Amino acid sequence: MASPTPEVSIRMAQDTLDALVASGSFLYGLSAVRSADAAGRPAVWLQTRGFAMHTSVRPPVAFQAFTSGRTVPLVDGVRVQPGFHSPAEPGQTLVVALAGGGGEMRERGAPDAVSLLNTTAVPLTCGLACVLEGEATPIPIYAAPLHGGALQMIAPLPTLVLFVSPHPAPPGTLVSTSTGPGVVLHLDPGAEYHHLEFDVNQGWSWPEGVAATSLPAQSDLLQALVEYPAPETPHTGLG
Repeated sequence: MASPTPEVSIRMAQDTLDALVASGSFLYGLSAVRSADAAGRPAVWLQTRGFAMHTSVRPPVAFQAFTSGRTVPLVDGVRVQPGFHSPAEPGQTLVVALAGGGGEMRERGAPDAVSLLNTTAVPLTCGLACVLEGEATPIPIYAAPLHGGALQMIAPLPTLVLFVSPHPAPPGTLVSTSTGPGVVLHLDPGAEYHHLEFDVNQGWSWPEGVAATSLPAQSDLLQALVEYPAPETPHTGLG
């Protein structure tokens, strides 16, 4: 069962709120993963103009493994839509047995990651998606290629990126560069809240003790959101 995730509380002054509304800005949210595939890309799961002087963001706590029945170019601006999807936790493997991406979840795999095994010769797109309250379809947080006969191992990590920008990127859109000022927040599972502040000119700030770093516009989101295993790190397969 997924463990509780701290809620993120964002405060901003009225003049900042007015400036963001006047610009038509969105608040964006993305979540980090560990994956060895250099072709994988993070995806937006939160895009909202529903922010105020005090806004609460609840990061994802439940995830699904997904496949798309066709390959898509894994480049900025492409929107990935899951075809087949199933609830998944680390230690489980989605075994794909159908050319369209369908399969079944099995209770074996790398203990610290969600695995996806393609037993067909058909190339697919795969990844992890989050399940948000009120949404009928899971929203991708990360997508990677799943070639015929290939295995992917993807682990959700307790790191969140938030940024504000007027540039549109609907949920499920792949992004590798931030289009506005952001913050990288490392979530403490023992905390109930993480408090952040945003100023339209000064950027993001936070109280002492919060594990966060600033993320300037045009920053590399792959560096912030994708942890690549060290070359010497062994991987546990489906043994």
